[in-house]
Amino acid sequence: MQFVESTGLSVRSAVWVLQRRETALRFHLFCMVHVGSQSFYDEVAERLGSCDVIVAEGYGQSRRRFVRLRLGLHRLVQRAGKHELVYQHVDYASFGVPVIWPDLDEPEPRDAVARAERPLRSQVLFLGFLLLLPVRAFGVLLLGGRRFLTRSLSLNVEDTTVFTGGGHVSAMVLDDRDDLLVAALSRLHDTRAAERVDVAVVYGAAHMPAVVRHLNAAYGYRPTGGEWLTVHGVRV
Repeated sequence: MQFVESTGLSVRSAVWVLQRRETALRFHLFCMVHVGSQSFYDEVAERLGSCDVIVAEGYGQSRRRFVRLRLGLHRLVQRAGKHELVYQHVDYASFGVPVIWPDLDEPEPRDAVARAERPLRSQVLFLGFLLLLPVRAFGVLLLGGRRFLTRSLSLNVEDTTVFTGGGHVSAMVLDDRDDLLVAALSRLHDTRAAERVDVAVVYGAAHMPAVVRHLNAAYGYRPTGGEWLTVHGVRV
């Protein structure tokens, strides 16, 4: 099961539909790449318009500094106008449906203890990672993002690689947030599985292996359809 595919000419991102026979609820997994063409984000937005609930990565309208920096980067790139790639921005408020932000949830007590036991150095590195991510993305845009992404992206359900330096930082950037994400999806299944509800999961592609494994192992959800969206490059 592929989430992101690099063909050498382009990068494509998958949109998978997960469903099970016993219930009507469907999960639509939008495997996001955070730097891409504006047309890619427009296509994502078009499909989100038909969903009933959105589970989104990030912190919503939080005043956290790195969120403001990310949105400021998007506006800067948009004003520049000459770049073929832009930083991800989706106006979730425009869809008029409930938006769930798992990153705002409090971790379970065992996760909180695990966080407290991690070294201070890892906490500092994690904060640095969050603050520098938009800066790195801006560098990709300026220095030839199309070629860089085409050569570097590929992800499938068996892949657990994260480009965060490993160790405690990887755990905080990916593993802890995966736990919050799958917990939010479990709550949706528990409360709305009998309804014909389309749930959009709009998260970075690196989070999707954990989502697929959890929904399959816990509830028996399986892929029933999918399509490719072109992140950038030649459409095929």
